[in-house]
Amino acid sequence: MGISDKQEILEAIKSNKQELLRVIKSDKQEILEVVNDFSNHMDKRIDKLDGRMDKLDGRMDKLGNDFLKLQTRVVTKDYLDNKIANLPNDWVTMIRKEDYKFQMLIEIMQNKRLLDKQEAKKILTMEPFPKLYV
Repeated sequence: MGISDKQEILEAIKSNKQELLRVIKSDKQEILEVVNDFSNHMDKRIDKLDGRMDKLDGRMDKLGNDFLKLQTRVVTKDYLDNKIANLPNDWVTMIRKEDYKFQMLIEIMQNKRLLDKQEAKKILTMEPFPKLYV
């Protein structure tokens, strides 16, 4: 490549310099517009997401409050186990009270001579809490 070729290339670059700068400036402007449009589009989507997240936060807060209310009403396994374990004792206590009332009724009926001693003995020796006569 000779000096004249180099000069020719430099002349072509100088003459096209303005055109190249205009094209680069134009392309740069197009790129900026596309980026700006994309940014605006993303801003709108982010705003929508923010609104949805705010609604979701409210629903989660309500759900948390509902859960706390439910938690205060729900009995624990330990509580149920204790209640079930005590049920037979409660029943025995209740049945003993009724048995005592029944014994009193037999005694009253015996005093009024509605039952004789043998009938009273027969009734009182029955289950669930038989009275033993020795």
